[in-house]
Amino acid sequence: MFDLEAGDNPTLAIGVTDNPWWSRDGRYVYFSGRTNSTLFSDGLRRLADGSEEAEHLFRRDGMNYPQSMSPDGSQILVMESTLDRGYDLVIMSEDGDSVSFTDYLRADWNETMATISPDGARAAYVADEFGVPEVYIRSFPDAEDRVQVSDGGGTEPVWAPDGLAIYYRNAGSVMRASIGLADGFSVSSPQELFEDSWQRWRGSTLPPRTNWDVHPDGESFLFVATPGVEADEGTGAPLVRLELVVNWFEELRQRMGSN
Repeated sequence: MFDLEAGDNPTLAIGVTDNPWWSRDGRYVYFSGRTNSTLFSDGLRRLADGSEEAEHLFRRDGMNYPQSMSPDGSQILVMESTLDRGYDLVIMSEDGDSVSFTDYLRADWNETMATISPDGARAAYVADEFGVPEVYIRSFPDAEDRVQVSDGGGTEPVWAPDGLAIYYRNAGSVMRASIGLADGFSVSSPQELFEDSWQRWRGSTLPPRTNWDVHPDGESFLFVATPGVEADEGTGAPLVRLELVVNWFEELRQRMGSN
């Protein structure tokens, strides 16, 4: 964690940990953890000030990554991966000291990067049912009324703080789709906000993750930049420079002292 005021960078967890995110009230940091074994994984949380040891929430077969919390804190969407399947979404429910799990989305394709809306009525997620990852929205906690948000690819969905828009990333663009609630629920055609050259999840060996966020003010965004990369003064976007080398063979001969 990084303290923006003090500049401190305390360690909240040691070991193989992944996918950290904040609780709704900002008191806790949730994350997944595991030992060297890939047969099971743990869900954990710790007070953000580090005043207490991490609290163990669950241990489950396969790899499990807590993703997002309902507004009342009673339910958590978990991204699950087992040896015989891809990624699915399950709901962890807390009742006192016990937890239980129910399926949210389980299909023959991957469902990942889930995030619950600010009002807790819906969840956005990514699915690759038709080969290309796309962003969808369904009701929550019952996975009904699917609405497709992206068109032509989309990953890493993030809700606007007021719940009236959904942001996502598509290759080199940050996209925004407005949410309408006047007559039920509707999603407008997505519009490009600005070009996106920051680090994002690219389907590597790491689990799918949302690698950016929107500020609570709804006007700013947080991205991961590559260290040492020059940024544009106006937009802050990384500058990609290309160097074209011509007559390279002639230069090589000169350096080698050949005629």
